[in-house]
Amino acid sequence: MSLTSSFVRFYISRKDRKRDRGLVTPENIERFDNIQYGEDDSFNLLDIYRPKQHECEKFPVIINFHGGAWVYSTKDTYQFYCMELAQMGFAVVNFSYRLAPESKFPANIEDCCNAVRWVQQNADRYLLDLKNVFAVADSAGCHIAGLFLAACTDGEYAKGIGVEPPENFKINAIAFNCGCYRLLRHGEKSRHIAVRNLIKDLLPENGSEKEERYLNVTDHVNENFPPAYIMSCTDDFMLYQHELLLEAYKMLGLPYFVKIYKDIDGKKLYHIFHVDIRNSNSRICNSEECDFFKKYMRK
Repeated sequence: MSLTSSFVRFYISRKDRKRDRGLVTPENIERFDNIQYGEDDSFNLLDIYRPKQHECEKFPVIINFHGGAWVYSTKDTYQFYCMELAQMGFAVVNFSYRLAPESKFPANIEDCCNAVRWVQQNADRYLLDLKNVFAVADSAGCHIAGLFLAACTDGEYAKGIGVEPPENFKINAIAFNCGCYRLLRHGEKSRHIAVRNLIKDLLPENGSEKEERYLNVTDHVNENFPPAYIMSCTDDFMLYQHELLLEAYKMLGLPYFVKIYKDIDGKKLYHIFHVDIRNSNSRICNSEECDFFKKYMRK
């Protein structure tokens, strides 16, 4: 493991624990925890959160693709954020996936496929409406979600990376939050040592030209990608990346909405601010994204 990955795991985990300290499950949410969806009994686990009081026969679904620089985080880091989304009338599927460097690409995409297959197979049991499935993703999770969508919508891409996508699966709309969409570009690999280290930890061939063909979401957006809410914020160190995805969506004429959030309470907004549910800007962003999803509900 590189020093970069070790730093990410140590430093960000401290920040995340501090962010969530004292938070508890809301009284109006019921949760189903640590459901195993794959063979790895440490990482192939998911939670489902949904409102206790409801009149619907089935819930529209949000699937969370968590971030963490490909090397850090699990569903537990995102539980309070996901429960806030559930309070807006959704059943939220919050899953962990195998991390690099212990598990190299495409292990994380394989886990996405298995998690979604589990959702398809268990939808009736947990009152999940498969006609209305949405997704949220952030940071490296946007990269993972984007490549997962590429595998679901392009059989040649799925074959190229060696994964079997779930059958007959479609996301109505997705929110890409503070995301990474272009990881490799020939001739740019040596610009940032931290990125080089993460690439080495993530990829079996350390970012070969063959891997480069499959690793950039922007190279694999196609006409079957879902409508997207593309979000970033004023002080996100990855702010420039949203423009890369936006360009790909515009070129194909895909529906999208883009918003760069600015602070409203005097505090700067940083990378993945929306996960901090104590932040008033976070509540606004999450509510607006759920309103965006509701525009794409099917009866």
